[in-house]
Amino acid sequence: MYIRTPKRYRGRSQRGMISCGRILISMTMLVLIVAGIGIYQNRSLIQPYVDTFASTAMFDVNSRVSTAQAPLPTATPDPSLNLVTGANAWDRGDVSTALLAYEQIIGGVPNDVQVHERMTTALLTRGQTEEALQMAENTVTADPFDSDAWATLALAHAFEDEYAEALVAANQAIEIDSENSRAYAYLAWAYYGLDQISLAQSNAETAIRLAPDQFEGYWIRAIIREIALFRFAESLTDFQTAYDYAKEQDPALAGTIAAGIARNYALYQFDADTAVNVLEENRASDPDNVDALYWLGAVQINQRGDYAQAQEALEDCVRIAPQNPNCLYLLGRAQARLENTSGALDSFQKAIDAGTQQARAYWWAAEMYIRGEGTCTEAVPLLEIGFRMAIPGDLPASDEGNDTLISDFRARLQTCRVGIVPIETPTPEGGDTGDETTDTADNTGQ
Repeated sequence: MYIRTPKRYRGRSQRGMISCGRILISMTMLVLIVAGIGIYQNRSLIQPYVDTFASTAMFDVNSRVSTAQAPLPTATPDPSLNLVTGANAWDRGDVSTALLAYEQIIGGVPNDVQVHERMTTALLTRGQTEEALQMAENTVTADPFDSDAWATLALAHAFEDEYAEALVAANQAIEIDSENSRAYAYLAWAYYGLDQISLAQSNAETAIRLAPDQFEGYWIRAIIREIALFRFAESLTDFQTAYDYAKEQDPALAGTIAAGIARNYALYQFDADTAVNVLEENRASDPDNVDALYWLGAVQINQRGDYAQAQEALEDCVRIAPQNPNCLYLLGRAQARLENTSGALDSFQKAIDAGTQQARAYWWAAEMYIRGEGTCTEAVPLLEIGFRMAIPGDLPASDEGNDTLISDFRARLQTCRVGIVPIETPTPEGGDTGDETTDTADNTGQ
C-alpha cells in the first residue's frame, strides 16, 4: 500500500507593498493624463484632422451601402453580330437592312470609321439630311486623323449644297493624305458648286488618275460634264462607269448614280425604256433611294405618261422622305393627272410647307383649290406668292424667269381678281408650269 506523506505547512509569504503591475498602471494613467491635457490645449490644430477622418469614414460607409443596394450593371451588347449582318447586307446592296443593323450598335463602335461612313451615305440617300450631316461629323470624331473621314464630311456638305464647307473638309482630307482620290473628287464637287468649273474638272481628273478603279471621280466628272459642259454622251459614259464600281463599293450612292444615268437616257437620248430599266434594276436591291424614286416618277410622268406607275414610285419616295419637296410636288402632279384633286392639293401644300423653291408648286396648289372649290378665295394668296417667285429679283425660286410661267400666273390672277372662274381650268402649255424633269433642286438625281 501506498502511504501518503503529508505536506509540510510553510505558511503565507509576505508580498511587497509596491508591485510591478501597480507601477505600470500608474505610469500608463500618467501618460494618458498628459496626452489628454496636450490634446485639449491643441484642439484647434487637431480638429481639422479629426473632421477629415470622420468624413472619410462616413463616405466609405455610404459607398458600401450604395454599392450593396445598387442594381447589377447591364451588360454591354456585343456588336459583332450586327456588324456582320450590316456588312453582309451592304455587300449584297441591301442598304436599308445594313443601316438598320448599324443603327442598333453605332454607340458601341464609336471609333469605327467605316460604319460611320456607310451610315452617312445611307442616310443621305434616304433624305435624312440632318442625321446624315451629324453622322458625317461623328465620322471625323471617330478618327480625326483619317483622311476618308474628312472626305465623308465633304460629301455630306456637297450633297446639301454647302459647298464652302465641303471645300474646307476636302482640303483637310488632302492635308492628311495627299493621294486620297475620294477627297479630290469631293473637292471637285465643291468647286463645281462654287462655279469654278476649271478647278472642278482638274480635281475630278486627279481623282480618276489616283484611283481609276474607284467610282467617285467618274461620278463627279459626269455631273460636271452633264450640267456645266453639256457633254451628254461623255457624261453618260462616266455615269455608267461610276455605277458599275459603286454597286460594289457604295451601294447607297449607286442608286443616286443610277438616277443620273436615267436622267441622261430620258432627257438626252430620248430612251425612256432604258431609263426605267436602270432604275428598276437598282430598285430591286435598294428600294429606298430617294433620288432613284424621284427620277422613276419623273420619267413615268413626262416620258411615258404612266401616271399610276409614277404615283406608286413617288408615294414610296414620300414615305421614306416625308419632307422632300420635289417628291411631294411630282406626286401632286401624278395625282392631278389621275383626277385626285384633294390628294394633289394635299401634296402640293405639303411641298410648300416643306420649303419648295419651285414657283410652279404654288401655281398648281392654287389650281387644285379652284378645281375643288370652284372659287379663288384660297387660290389668290398662293398665286401672289408664286408670281413673286417666278419674277426675277423678287422671291427666290429655282424656276424664276420663265416667261410662260410668269404669263400663266398673271392670267390666273387677273381671272380670279375679276371674279371669273372658267368652267374648265386649262392646263398651261408650252412652259414649265406643267410637268418637268429638268428641275433638280436639292441635288435630286445628281
